[in-house]
Amino acid sequence: MTRLVCFSLVAFLASHASIQAQQKDPPKYITNSFGMKFVWIKPGTFTMGSPKQEKGRRDVEAEHPVELTKGFYMGVHTVTQEQWYEVMIEGYVIPAEGFDLTHPGRFHMAPDERNLPVESVSWNDCQAFLKKLRGKDKRLYRLPTEAEWEYSCRADTTSPFHFGETISTAQANFYGVAVYGQGKKGVNRKRTTPAGSFPPN
Repeated sequence: MTRLVCFSLVAFLASHASIQAQQKDPPKYITNSFGMKFVWIKPGTFTMGSPKQEKGRRDVEAEHPVELTKGFYMGVHTVTQEQWYEVMIEGYVIPAEGFDLTHPGRFHMAPDERNLPVESVSWNDCQAFLKKLRGKDKRLYRLPTEAEWEYSCRADTTSPFHFGETISTAQANFYGVAVYGQGKKGVNRKRTTPAGSFPPN
């Protein structure tokens, strides 16, 4: 499967054993105290990896069946810069001129653009964020496993992208000059876009 998520972006997951134990059908969506929205991903089976004939496939992507026996909550969007600061810095107020250069990323948001995704953060940065988020929101948060991530991204599809065999820059933010399959050239935005800018899977 071709991955659309930029390697520098981070998707966060909340796993709530208490909700699973108490309710047969957990709420489809939940929102935490920081305004982060999560969607319930039901248990299921899928074929992880990609077929040998898929364009851009790597040798490590051999197809194999995977069963996820427990459901989980996945972040609907990547964590935004505003959410990152609210969690990481107690009492932080965004200055009038926007974020300062201590922000972990290349693309800094303006005061009127608060939902750009956090990018260029390390695994250790994410663990520090999750630790603070768990302490402040009193819920169990962790990063998704590779299988959970692919299962969620696929959204019950088997094509290279959840919306079909090719991709356009109206569907995702990527280097649009490079064409995949039978796709057409698109725009090269040269920067991140606000969370929720494109259709969901």
